[in-house]
Amino acid sequence: MKTLGEGLVNSHGYVKVTEHLEISGHPGVFALGDIIDWNEQKQAAKGGAQVGVVTANLLSFVSGAEPKKVYKGSPELIVIPIGKVCVHIPMDM
Repeated sequence: MKTLGEGLVNSHGYVKVTEHLEISGHPGVFALGDIIDWNEQKQAAKGGAQVGVVTANLLSFVSGAEPKKVYKGSPELIVIPIGKVCVHIPMDM
């Protein structure tokens, strides 16, 4: 990132992107995942929505059009593992 110039990352080390997930000031260069400066939790589950936005916008860019697809974030998730579930059915039923 440092080779692209100053001011591309915020004070926390996240890459600044537009609503199209394009790196600010660098048309056709996109970022996604845990590195982006986006106000949401950093979770692998969010990657799918981000990939869809980047793919659509990258295809627009290579065809000479402006990026159109906007990333609006995705729902916050929590996963709580509860381990194995055992059910005991009495034999005398």
